[in-house]
Amino acid sequence: MQMLMKRTALLIILSLIFLNSYSQDFINYKFNQVKNHFYSYCSASTGNNCSIIEKKDTLEISITNASTLPLSLEYYFNKKGRCIEIVTKLSCDSCSEKFLHDWLYSKKTNWHAIDSKSYISGMGKNLYLNIISSRSFSVKRLSPREFVLLRNKARG
Repeated sequence: MQMLMKRTALLIILSLIFLNSYSQDFINYKFNQVKNHFYSYCSASTGNNCSIIEKKDTLEISITNASTLPLSLEYYFNKKGRCIEIVTKLSCDSCSEKFLHDWLYSKKTNWHAIDSKSYISGMGKNLYLNIISSRSFSVKRLSPREFVLLRNKARG
């Protein structure tokens, strides 16, 4: 029984890492690129239970399957159809901590703390991460002006 619990926990962590690596990379992707990726992911296996809700400028994805706890992703798009914000909602605190840790320590993004709930990416990415609650956070693409203002705030 204990071995089964360890395997289940490992599958949950691996699934979250997989989804985490993809979701962060969708900033600036086109609506159809994000939508097609998740339709493919959801239809790839009968074990994936997904719900995809399409709206004019929003894509809402809920995922539950045998190896993950419930996860909700909301993708927001600008007038040009590019992804500008991702809101991630998880169902447990430890899952959220792991997911958030993986994002914050991503070497390709190089996050810098503004305060205990806000982070800004390294140069070139123009990303802002905001911890909304213990189980949800958002990543948003900033304009160059917004990025410079927040970078200056982070420097003190």
